[in-house]
Amino acid sequence: RTPRINGQMGCDPAPQPTTRQIESRSEIKVTRKDLDSGTGSKRAVEDRLAKEAAVIPLVQRAGVPTARLVSYDASRRVADVPYLVLERLHGPTLDEFGYDPRTSVRSHTSLGEVLAAIHEVRRKDTGAIPGVPEPSPLSPQELVDQLTAAEEVGGTQGRWLMDWFGLLETHPPSETEPVLLHCDVIPSNLMVDKTGQVIAIIDWGSARWGDPVRDFADFPTRALSEMFSGYRAAARPSCSDVDPWCAGVALEAGTLWYQLSLAMAKLVGGPSTSEARNWAAPRQARLLEILRFLSDTPPSPWPDLLTRTPASGPPGDDDPCESRG
Repeated sequence: RTPRINGQMGCDPAPQPTTRQIESRSEIKVTRKDLDSGTGSKRAVEDRLAKEAAVIPLVQRAGVPTARLVSYDASRRVADVPYLVLERLHGPTLDEFGYDPRTSVRSHTSLGEVLAAIHEVRRKDTGAIPGVPEPSPLSPQELVDQLTAAEEVGGTQGRWLMDWFGLLETHPPSETEPVLLHCDVIPSNLMVDKTGQVIAIIDWGSARWGDPVRDFADFPTRALSEMFSGYRAAARPSCSDVDPWCAGVALEAGTLWYQLSLAMAKLVGGPSTSEARNWAAPRQARLLEILRFLSDTPPSPWPDLLTRTPASGPPGDDDPCESRG
């Protein structure tokens, strides 16, 4: 059984609406008329537009830089499809600007500041938001079991992975207050200025409630320390003494837990797609990114997240000298 990778990771894989520029100052998102309503994809796009219309004013009030909502109409009195009109933001996306995880320090720290503003929107303060899903559980054990059953990893390797997941789970809090997640934090959804500083985040169609660390999981592991620096600096004025994201290693451990889970899910999933679409598109990309970062003398506290109890198995289990079928 192949898991729905985006759904399992707490993100919305719904089809995207069509976007068209209508003036130099605005753009319109509409439901494509050619979508097959019988498959549910047309309804999913309409729900996605409704979600954006509900979320955008909320995050703007929280100080999140994003495109202003000009108009939303689902009545079909003006057009025969629901539509959303947004302020048009000028300038390049981070993807167009030229993203490189080795040199984009300003982009990373400023993105951390933007995420801190988004995560100020808390479920307990706002109540339910129409169309915004509640947190969904994720089971590393299920992913590892599927990889073991498919003989992608051996029994000893599977136990070693679960030991590592167990170690990471000892650092974050056992319960996390749900916050609003953008859940599609990728370079093509980030607007930047001429220095690479993130000045806006766009496309709220995947927003949902969940653990703050989920919003860090779609950037390369090498970017995380700089993102956390900006995040903690922006969040510090509102932090309490017991807030796990302001001190300790909860951000690092929780994000690495998610990135490792995403890497496992990608191995279980379908064939690779081009990295031109996303750095993590190839099946092994996420796993190799984690390996690259952790093997390159990472700064504190990352080394503390690698200590584990060696897994043990019965004699001969995964014997490297046994014959291959």
